[in-house]
Amino acid sequence: MDLSIFPQTGLLVFSLFVCLVAGLLKNYYSKSVISTRSSELYLYSAATAGMSAVLIFAFSGFRLEWSVYTVLMSVLFGFVTMLQNVAITKALVIGPYSYTCVLGSAGTMISALSGYFFFGEVLTAVKIAGMAFMLVCFALSVKKDEDGKKGNLIWFLLALTGAVTTGVIGLLQKIHQNSPHKNELLAFLVIAFVFSYIFSQIFFLFAKRGEKKAGEMPEQKKTPGFVFMLLAVSALCIALNNIINLFLSGVMEAAVFFPVVNGVGLILSILFCMLLFREKLQPLQWVGVVCGVISTLLLCMP
Repeated sequence: MDLSIFPQTGLLVFSLFVCLVAGLLKNYYSKSVISTRSSELYLYSAATAGMSAVLIFAFSGFRLEWSVYTVLMSVLFGFVTMLQNVAITKALVIGPYSYTCVLGSAGTMISALSGYFFFGEVLTAVKIAGMAFMLVCFALSVKKDEDGKKGNLIWFLLALTGAVTTGVIGLLQKIHQNSPHKNELLAFLVIAFVFSYIFSQIFFLFAKRGEKKAGEMPEQKKTPGFVFMLLAVSALCIALNNIINLFLSGVMEAAVFFPVVNGVGLILSILFCMLLFREKLQPLQWVGVVCGVISTLLLCMP
């Protein structure tokens, strides 16, 4: 399919929509479907990765060209993608969707720093200010319990892992796109999702075996058909988001594309989370959310 026949603004709006839907579905799966400690986390990762690989392969016209370099990079990319997916999904099981999204956007700090250290990019005052706002966001993220002790530390560490792996994903994409094999990006994505599926399946089997030994049986909160449809729609949204953003990043100005995709997407996620999930954050946490949004917008500016 030739995406150039569609208006760029329309594609951007649609990309924001499918990204939002994917995030909301992941949050719903985390809070309303998962009943085990780990196996269902890897099930979600495996299902969405496998279906996304098939969809992107179909979009390519079932014709891919790749090199050994692309395959090796894809293996690493696939493993990191699995870690990111599992970490964020687990963070959503035990923590708020809004703040998890905000901390996840901290991966843009890694992109900014990698550009400065490895690709000769200038670290502007705007980006430094963005990093400062993100540090404030970190400091205000973990709320205090009634006895004054800080809680939700596990959630914070999981969300931080999601942020780091998100940044590494961006770095790996940047490394690949600065190589002589940059035209193999669709193959890179397909192979990466295939390996993410393989890694997720391996960890799923080990987790399932451990749960059986411990006598932990999953509670069937939703019917298998409903869960399959949820996973299928999630995978479709993930695949469409990757394909459209890949196209738009090459035809739109960076000053428009990245702040809208990252900043506006984050704001939409927070607004819909407030409307649909009625999350309650402490006043200082809301200050942290605002700081995180400002940080994301600043870090995405060229």
